[in-house]
Amino acid sequence: MRPSERPSLLGIGERMQALPQDLRHGARMLFKNPCSTLIAVLMLALGPGANTAASGDANSTPQKTGSVTLKPIVVEVRDKQTVEAESGQLLVPETRANPRVKMIALAFIRFKSTAQKPAAPIVYLSGGPGASGIDDFRGLPLSLLTDLRSIADVIALDQRGTGASEPHDVTCDYEQGLPLDRPGDPDVFARIFRERMRECANAMQRRGVDLAAFTTDENADDVEALRVALGAQKLTLFAGSYGSHLGLAVIRRHPSSLERVILFGTEGLDQTFKLPSNVQSNLEKLAALVAVDSFYADSMPDLLQAIRTVMGRLERQPVTVEVAPDISVVVGKWDLQKRVADVMGRAGGMRQLPAAIHAMLSGDFTDLGQWAYDYRRAISLSAMAVTMDCASFASTARLERIRRETGSAILGAAIDFPFPAICEGLNLPRLGDEFRAPLRSSLPVLFVSGEMDGRTPVSNAEEVAAGFPNHQHLIVANAGHGILGYPELTPAVMAFLRGQRIPQSRVSFPKWEFARPPADP
Repeated sequence: MRPSERPSLLGIGERMQALPQDLRHGARMLFKNPCSTLIAVLMLALGPGANTAASGDANSTPQKTGSVTLKPIVVEVRDKQTVEAESGQLLVPETRANPRVKMIALAFIRFKSTAQKPAAPIVYLSGGPGASGIDDFRGLPLSLLTDLRSIADVIALDQRGTGASEPHDVTCDYEQGLPLDRPGDPDVFARIFRERMRECANAMQRRGVDLAAFTTDENADDVEALRVALGAQKLTLFAGSYGSHLGLAVIRRHPSSLERVILFGTEGLDQTFKLPSNVQSNLEKLAALVAVDSFYADSMPDLLQAIRTVMGRLERQPVTVEVAPDISVVVGKWDLQKRVADVMGRAGGMRQLPAAIHAMLSGDFTDLGQWAYDYRRAISLSAMAVTMDCASFASTARLERIRRETGSAILGAAIDFPFPAICEGLNLPRLGDEFRAPLRSSLPVLFVSGEMDGRTPVSNAEEVAAGFPNHQHLIVANAGHGILGYPELTPAVMAFLRGQRIPQSRVSFPKWEFARPPADP
């Protein structure tokens, strides 16, 4: 089951289907990202030390904290085009509070700049937490990479516990998932998630993995260690979703090490958990588009009312859906709330949603049944991802606001589930309130926000931007979450990297076309 997968930063997949992962959006990315062929190639290029950073083999892996090795490789990007690059390995302490205990190796690739006088290296920080920055580059259009290299070196970093970086084995798989014979119940499911995470934490301890290593502060210090190891005076950050959360932590902890920052789909330092009001607002914007659609204007003009109607039916009488021969699942109100919340940010999923709701109004719950079965049939938890988000957590004020808004929002707080409940009663690290405090900086920052992004909405960027007097903000109409890589954004990105004003503060992706309900048999 992948109940809460958080998206990668790249948005190329929805338009080109070039991303390595099938990104399903929910509360957070809890699960193991399968490594791509590129990761395997990188691991071979790094040599056997890629899996034995602390083994003491000085011939394969640098043994001094902060040391780095580089080897030439050829990277295949989109459309099987190849680019020469360097694979790198950086050694850092697993936990800086106790640096003598263990070192881990972080993997990265560097594309050398084509400029005569390169600017500060551009470091790509992927989302998740859990997505591989290196893996993301498989889907990067060569044209964008070429543009970025005309400014500076471009570096894709696999954050600790992701992709080719250590620790590697941080995922716990459980064949027994959530019960299928009753409607979804967040209280019951949360207890199961907590128990599985407790078992996973114990398994990590037996494997010698220190969960205290998985905080955004440690990640931020890794970025600084990379800068120092490469001998760069400053860095430019190119980050989104959780990567933007990490980027803001780098700004707080190492402000003098940065030249400028680009944040796609901003997740502020106190925005790990989503506000129900933001999700509600996004659903209302979607409903407004559906209301003027040539088909739904007549057949289902009020999407919100349609969702309420189906929720009411499911609350009164849960439905049993056969998803395969001899396999059925019972769905109820919460299942619909979670299913809808999971696509509030993913443009392709939102374009499909009206057809699914229309079918449910007619009594066809095939879509919801299949979603519920996929959600419940197995559990695969990334100890890294869960720990990282539990460490960032939320301020008391944020949690109280979420509680207040939950009752009045159609979807409640389903988008965050199983957070924050999964964090309760576990001995996981928790960053202090100073981590989540408002941030102020004079750094130049470009915020890029999708107008239909219910996960990291425009208001997130506006809230964070209040502390950045030298910011610019590009708003993208008809765009959801994960929009890096689209050509409409390149002029603004390149202008900002050159120290210029962006040519316009608003651009638009193509108008949405909504899927139609399946024809009657």
